[in-house]
Amino acid sequence: MRAALDIQFAIGETAVRSGDLIIPASSIEPTLYRYAKTLVCLNDDVDFPYSIRGTMTSLRFRDRYFSVFCKHQISGFSPANVGQFPRAEGGRFYICGGIYRDVCIDESNSGEEFIDACAIEYDLAKYSMTNLHSEFFNVIENDCWPSNTTGHLILFGSPSKIQNFKIFQSDVEAKLEEIKFATVVVAGSHVGRSHARWIQSAEMRRKANFDTDGMSGGPVFHLGRDRRGYFVGLAGMIMRASPSSNRFHFIDTSFLKQFGESD
Repeated sequence: MRAALDIQFAIGETAVRSGDLIIPASSIEPTLYRYAKTLVCLNDDVDFPYSIRGTMTSLRFRDRYFSVFCKHQISGFSPANVGQFPRAEGGRFYICGGIYRDVCIDESNSGEEFIDACAIEYDLAKYSMTNLHSEFFNVIENDCWPSNTTGHLILFGSPSKIQNFKIFQSDVEAKLEEIKFATVVVAGSHVGRSHARWIQSAEMRRKANFDTDGMSGGPVFHLGRDRRGYFVGLAGMIMRASPSSNRFHFIDTSFLKQFGESD
């Protein structure tokens, strides 16, 4: 993973706060990277058991744990078959299940973009993996977008075309042997509010061109500054990215936090 934004150079500081932790500026992107997960769906196929469907963002709201993503990413799949390979314990274990949460569609929101956002809530006690809680970004409300923002954004995603599949193939059969997931980190800047509720418009500052298919569901963080110094907070989740420009849209944290307030 290449650094998208030289934070130390940009702010002239050697450390940045993330929640209650003080992190070297050079380690911010590797630290945030763990909260972007490749969204993996289970197929009913022994030889090709997985489908990669973009990105999901793992978040902690107080004592509740969620992965958020977009409904369009899992078209054709049951939410029960949506999961991820956490990086804990070497990324060897696949987790799925949990409680699926989405927006109840009615006359007041039909046609709105935010109804595409959804989440899976996990009960971490049900999984045997150690330190699974460390895979979820602790959302601090006072640090969330747009609180004291500098306008600098850091976004992560799992573009479809850079995922690495190792397939055994002969004259009579083919079988998936290995998947190596790849995540990109990109700097961005806020452009303005969209006309759609809770949706923000922004622009990527890419160092290299890549197909943005697969970026949906990825986390967007913002760099802020308050009386304690510079900090990184959650800005939102990518809803869609343009295939022909650097423009993308994200749904901001004021909407996502409603999952953590749900019954």
